[in-house]
Amino acid sequence: VVLLFEHHRQEIVVLAWIRPSLVDECVDAYSRLDIMLNNAGVYPEPGRFHERPDEHLDHAYAVNVKGVWNGSKHAVLQFLEQGDGGNIINLVSTAGLFGWQE
Repeated sequence: VVLLFEHHRQEIVVLAWIRPSLVDECVDAYSRLDIMLNNAGVYPEPGRFHERPDEHLDHAYAVNVKGVWNGSKHAVLQFLEQGDGGNIINLVSTAGLFGWQE
């Protein structure tokens, strides 16, 4: 998903979900990448911690940690190739600040 925003007559391309070719597609369309926005997070449904299967942790880790890692890695490679850097923005939800009540 590529979202376009108008800001001071410049197009800013924001990558909302990452796959390796998405950075290339952005560069093909706009000649460069300036901003990488990581905005994905999952959390399993409410429940007791000790009753959760390992698959819940595996899925959350894959999206919340590895997705950000891989997306940023591809963006940094492009920033280095451009020679003048870029910006990475990592967003998180407030869900990490509160516990679930039963």
